[in-house]
Amino acid sequence: MQFRSNNMCFKDYLKISNKPPVTKLKQKQFGTNRQNALQIELTKEDRESQLYDEFERFKIYLPGENINEYYVRFHKLVNDMRNIRMTMPNIQLNSKFVNNMSPEWDRFVTTVKLNKGLKETNHEQLYAYLKQHEKHVAQDRLDIEKNHSLQL
Repeated sequence: MQFRSNNMCFKDYLKISNKPPVTKLKQKQFGTNRQNALQIELTKEDRESQLYDEFERFKIYLPGENINEYYVRFHKLVNDMRNIRMTMPNIQLNSKFVNNMSPEWDRFVTTVKLNKGLKETNHEQLYAYLKQHEKHVAQDRLDIEKNHSLQL
């Protein structure tokens, strides 16, 4: 049965419905899109599992992506984890962040690992440090491309 405001009031509709009012209201708000309705119904454990999978599949620095865009993607994932009170050790987050950087960042990532330490810092501090070297990385990338084109 579909709810129509002019035929019956919302309270009457909820009385004949066999689902809790919040679910029906949320389904009404988000429309009939099955995926949206299912996403509302996810338990904390399901969402946690999704985020662990997303974390494991977090891709390497995408082509044409600058460090800011990479950081925003990673930070959004970490923020989603924190929103559901999901915990993960700093060293695991930091390792994932620096190990997925593109090869041009290798010398700076090595410096971070040696000097900053991945246990004591967080990914925001690592980003701030690496961001300072973005111009050097861009120059290195141009040099590599130039050398590659000369070899062809």
